[in-house]
Amino acid sequence: MEQSENAIAFKHSVVARTSVSINIDVEVTCDAIKNELVPVCTSLQKKAKIPGFRQGKVPLEIIKKNFAESIKDEVVQNILDKTLYEVLKVEKFNHINSPALTKLEYNLNTPFKYSFSAQCHPEVKAMNYKNIPIIKEIFKTTDKNISCQLELIRKRYADFIPSTKGVCNENSVVCVGYEAFDLNGQKLADIKIENHMIDMSAENTLKEFKDILIGTKAGDNRETVISYPVEHPNKCLAGKTVKFKVKVIEVKEVKFPNLDDEFAKDCGVENLNVLKNKIKEDIEEKEKHRQNASVRKQIIEGLLKRNEFEVPQCLVELQEKDMIERVKNDVVPEHVNEYLERNKEHICKDAKDIVKVSYVFNSIKKEEKLNATDSDLQKEKERRKALNPKLEKNIDEYFRKNFENIVHAIEEKKVFDFLVENADIKTVEKELSQKDVLV
Repeated sequence: MEQSENAIAFKHSVVARTSVSINIDVEVTCDAIKNELVPVCTSLQKKAKIPGFRQGKVPLEIIKKNFAESIKDEVVQNILDKTLYEVLKVEKFNHINSPALTKLEYNLNTPFKYSFSAQCHPEVKAMNYKNIPIIKEIFKTTDKNISCQLELIRKRYADFIPSTKGVCNENSVVCVGYEAFDLNGQKLADIKIENHMIDMSAENTLKEFKDILIGTKAGDNRETVISYPVEHPNKCLAGKTVKFKVKVIEVKEVKFPNLDDEFAKDCGVENLNVLKNKIKEDIEEKEKHRQNASVRKQIIEGLLKRNEFEVPQCLVELQEKDMIERVKNDVVPEHVNEYLERNKEHICKDAKDIVKVSYVFNSIKKEEKLNATDSDLQKEKERRKALNPKLEKNIDEYFRKNFENIVHAIEEKKVFDFLVENADIKTVEKELSQKDVLV
């Protein structure tokens, strides 16, 4: 039997305990309840207005009878306030969420029993975080990559002239108009185009459109049906099966510019060699980002495999909630539930991994003393100002308002850089395919 500072006698027992959670049963004696009843009833007696009695003079028995539920609720809340956190203190359990009641039994003149659960941060000491094996694919930029990209740019500057044959082929550019209908024949008002250019040679042109347009000429009408996934970026089309009625307005041929210095000047650079060098730099910059993303993914996977521990479910749920909100912004409203149901396990796993990695990173930060310094913050501020010279005051204000988030980002980068420096990296040279070159 324990005695709290507020003189409420109670006893408790731990039903279950893990590294991140606890479940406890608590019982409060009848005498302790009576001690709580007196001040509650006395307070009500002073304020109660009942016909036939002056305010403050209503007998306690009538108060208890007329305000039984209110008295019970207030007594229950007072007892919870004075015992629940005292129990956690006795158990030396540093909770991170509001304890949740799982059971409550109380009637006047009987002991008050309740059960609750709470969660805490795990004690995490990151293990084996050095020498994580990493395969780093190095894609060298070749003359072929640059030539392919140059052709794509050249295509963007192409002129379209009326076709001499007038018949659409796989290299034509077709001007069409189209309307869209659902399977019941209802017109989709938001999907109507009067003049739309379709490049028959482009990889991203829908196959369904290519199939119906080959061999057509101006004035021809065609129809096709396309089913779109729920993840489609156009919310008017996502998750729908749509019938398109297409009218061919004009068939054109492509006239490409010559690859010379004049073409390079049209692209905004001095000459063709400069343009080629810029293309190479863009490809290499994209490749650098891809490599960083791949290495980061492997680092995180390695940390998760080497560090197994429980994480608080309350934090996982918060992370899930954040991820779900992002889904709601990206997926058509009527398909959100379907998408979430289909990806429920994936979202749950990702949320748990994100929480777990944050604990591991924090442990490594402490172990290796990788805290953000004043110098780090100043360098980051100067970097941002250099990129945005006209927004210096805005950046100062941003740093004041988002100080903690900026510190967190700097420390996360320091930890990641440390892990990469201490990883077991093996490089593999490969040649870029054209689909990987697009910039």
